[in-house]
Amino acid sequence: MIEGATGRNVYLPAGTNWIDFYTDQSYSGGQQITANAPLETVPLYVQAGSILPGGPLVQYIDQPALQLWTVDLYPGPDSSYTLYEDDGKSFDYANGHYLNTVITRSEQPQATTVTMVRTEGTWGPPDRAWTLNFHAAAVPSSINVNGTRVDAVASASALNTVLLGWFYDSNAHRLMVRLQDSPVPLQITISH
Repeated sequence: MIEGATGRNVYLPAGTNWIDFYTDQSYSGGQQITANAPLETVPLYVQAGSILPGGPLVQYIDQPALQLWTVDLYPGPDSSYTLYEDDGKSFDYANGHYLNTVITRSEQPQATTVTMVRTEGTWGPPDRAWTLNFHAAAVPSSINVNGTRVDAVASASALNTVLLGWFYDSNAHRLMVRLQDSPVPLQITISH
């Protein structure tokens, strides 16, 4: 980079839209853009429709399994992601002691649906929660998990105090849904 520069040219591959990781601004692929890129920020773009799971930083192998997963869901074509987990320290995965969870997202004109299904393996994670972050989202008219209506909470921090709830951040246009993990398939329906 050139000293003092705050932007750089970035080519976004054709065939899909790309979403700025930091601002949720959408760009068409197949073009070069000038990205905001001060020295401390790496330009980062997410393919439309992406499902990105994450959690807190794990510092060492014997750290307990994650108690809270976050899943960032970006608007775009229907998509799926398979999350693989095991105990992180043994070879028990070779005997089926692991877990695959398939997360799918589909959009229809009236609703967005996310399903979370444990599909393979015998490893049982500890009690834990999921926070689903829907980027560039509209205010929902209702949210249901497996047919049960989910109530809104007053703030994003209030999600940490409930087992099931949602909050819409109108400044960021981001919908956050908190729910408990379950061995039973979960279907989250967000009506628009």
